[in-house]
Amino acid sequence: MPKATARPLRPDPDWRIDRIPGRPAYRTDDGRVALPLWLAQDGKHVADVELMLTPGEAEQLHQALAELAPSEGASR
Repeated sequence: MPKATARPLRPDPDWRIDRIPGRPAYRTDDGRVALPLWLAQDGKHVADVELMLTPGEAEQLHQALAELAPSEGASR
């Protein structure tokens, strides 16, 4: 009988984190900001998670994203 061989595991699975369509960021009862996200591995949904930020962290993220976004009328 032939010996079964195990399929090698990928050393670096393809992880993705995406915003959940239709679920906007919201403020929690304790004042934090929650950003709903999908977590997927190799194209398969693993979990719905939330990135929890203090108001200060949310402001820092907002500023960092605004700096990266192209301004209107700017060429790339």
